Amino acid sequence: FFSSRRRHTRLQGDWSSDVCSSDLHWQLPASIVESIEHHHSFDEARQFQDLAMTVCLADLLAHQAAEQGAPWSVCSAPIRRHPVLLGLSLYPDQLDALMAKAPQALAAAEGLQ
Repeated sequence: FFSSRRRHTRLQGDWSSDVCSSDLHWQLPASIVESIEHHHSFDEARQFQDLAMTVCLADLLAHQAAEQGAPWSVCSAPIRRHPVLLGLSLYPDQLDALMAKAPQALAAAEGLQ
């Protein structure tokens, strides 16, 4: 049903494969479905491109925050060059401020498990 489903099923533990699965019938709002479906190809989102870009950035930052041992200044280069930053009009200092909150976000996520 969704083109991104195959891409996500290759990633172990990726929640978006469940959300994008047509057989779950979650009855999510169209904005949520489209933003998750197109978060790797946000330029293809028809109505909710800003939300798809936000989900894309959240996905990039979550993967980055989960990386162990690498300092943000070293491994942020791919994110800093990603077109989603331009689309969301985010500046490097704003990205740094988001990543500074990574330890708090990780601690909160661990508390949910």
